[in-house]
Amino acid sequence: MAWDDAVEWRVCIALWDSRGLKRPNNRITLDAMLEVLLLPGGELMFGRLATSDIVLQYPSVARRHGRFMFGDDGVLRVLDHGSTNGVILERAGSHEMKRLESRPTVVELGDAVRVGQVLLQCSVHPLIELVSEGPELSLDEQIVWMRGVSHARNTRELDIVRLSREAPRRVDEEALYYLAQTQPNKGQTRWFGSAFELQQQVLCKDISRGWFAAGVPISPTMAEDPLIAITQTSGAPILYKLQVYEDALAIVTHAYPTELVQRLRDEASSSLEVSRQEPEHLGAWRQAFRARLDALVEGLYGWT
Repeated sequence: MAWDDAVEWRVCIALWDSRGLKRPNNRITLDAMLEVLLLPGGELMFGRLATSDIVLQYPSVARRHGRFMFGDDGVLRVLDHGSTNGVILERAGSHEMKRLESRPTVVELGDAVRVGQVLLQCSVHPLIELVSEGPELSLDEQIVWMRGVSHARNTRELDIVRLSREAPRRVDEEALYYLAQTQPNKGQTRWFGSAFELQQQVLCKDISRGWFAAGVPISPTMAEDPLIAITQTSGAPILYKLQVYEDALAIVTHAYPTELVQRLRDEASSSLEVSRQEPEHLGAWRQAFRARLDALVEGLYGWT
């Protein structure tokens, strides 16, 4: 399928340091999330070189390790530049791992690309799709839908794409209360930064393919740290604060406007540069930054 050259595409890449996966309580923590807007024919170089589009400062990564190639057909491909450690493709939903030869290979939704010790997971879609939104449901319909998600999860009949299409566009306070009362962990706070304006308040997660809004994939993952969401997003980002339940269902609670986020991002960049010279103060500064974001919520509009 050919796409109009004028259509801009969103490429979102989540990065994990695979040697750092064994953390307390077996938690897997996102190390970085990069959002790039590309036109067909665009490329993203990755490697240790500072001039790379995706800079990977790891000893197991070559200076010019490889590149992602975005075709006119809307398909993302990866190419190894003959590096020593190579590029390994891990197919979604299987244990298949294949070291790539020096020719472009298609990267499908949910696949992981291993570059040395780094895992990269990509999500690609045209911006025109991201205006998708779910139905307007009554309070009773919202609660019935939430019960259906719980039932599907218990019976392992979870069709996330279908459920995300059926998800309510907006969630009433009473439905949020019901969700909080019926979920054992009461929800975890996550952050999501993006250059597009999200129309859907309810997001659903597929284990292998990531998050969906109204049937459209939006990102491989959410960030636990708002700094990741702010500093790794291109363009003029919007920052979303979400409550995530059982790592399967997310509700947007607040949207930070682009003007505010841009100001915070500029402030964060300069402060982080100073903190790198004084690493003992970095942890305290990050906590203070997050507290400031939480305080700003009081002066912001909620999700509308």
